[in-house]
Amino acid sequence: MHGRKGRRTRRAIPGPPHRLGLTRTQLDEITAAVMSRLNGTPDMRMELVGLLRMAVMENRYFVPEEKVAESMIRCCLSARLT
Repeated sequence: MHGRKGRRTRRAIPGPPHRLGLTRTQLDEITAAVMSRLNGTPDMRMELVGLLRMAVMENRYFVPEEKVAESMIRCCLSARLT
């Protein structure tokens, strides 16, 4: 973008990063650095997800009715509050 008198100006992005004074380029650099760091860390929950998936597929996964009901009620109540 060009500002007054043809000088090139940096356009800050809208939203919370704008309050920090970050430009799109700076935010992209930070995002790339974070993603690079995360890609190097193992996802510890994938093993658990695999085990749970197998239990569900084999009909060995049991959730008490009370827990299901509590979760449904909590979800409905939180939807009403927002």
